[in-house]
Amino acid sequence: IESWIRKNIVLNYAAQNPNIEREEIEQKIENYRGALISYYFEREIISQKLDTVVTLPEIEGYYKEYPENFELAEDIIRLKYVKLKPETPKMDSLRKWIKSDNQYDLLKLEDYFFQYAINFNINDSLWFYYKKVSEEIPVDVLNPASVFKYRSFFEIEDSTNIYLLVVKEFIEKGNISPLKFVMNDIRKIIINKRKLKL
Repeated sequence: IESWIRKNIVLNYAAQNPNIEREEIEQKIENYRGALISYYFEREIISQKLDTVVTLPEIEGYYKEYPENFELAEDIIRLKYVKLKPETPKMDSLRKWIKSDNQYDLLKLEDYFFQYAINFNINDSLWFYYKKVSEEIPVDVLNPASVFKYRSFFEIEDSTNIYLLVVKEFIEKGNISPLKFVMNDIRKIIINKRKLKL
């Protein structure tokens, strides 16, 4: 209430000031009103008429046409990993399950993760920035591209936790992003182009 009163006292005082250019203010108010009405009208037209369905062939076509737009600025990695306490049971079974691509083993792994894991990723089709992964998992690798090329399973232990990871793929910065990694970005670009055209 006090804030509202202060604001209105200042406004009333300012309105009585003879040096205020009233015509200029009215003109600016009218211009702003016009711009605001136009903006909301455009937004309404876009919401009614914009086609937001983007097909896979459209995404693939854009990706193939503009590959230079999808050069990686950072290293990315595809992996399964889990962070656990050292006293967690069935570690031998866990090592077997995490390395396996068998559907039955994956179900057991998922059940195990939900029971015991502090953090995990079971979906090895997802891409992550390597920097983010190395913040979560203490992967002390000077040249990850060459290390991950010849070795895929890692078991790391620090003072409080155990980390198991299976690296499926690693792509260095400077290379072209895999399509799956940029699909959402391409979809947004295509929709934005349609919006501008509309």
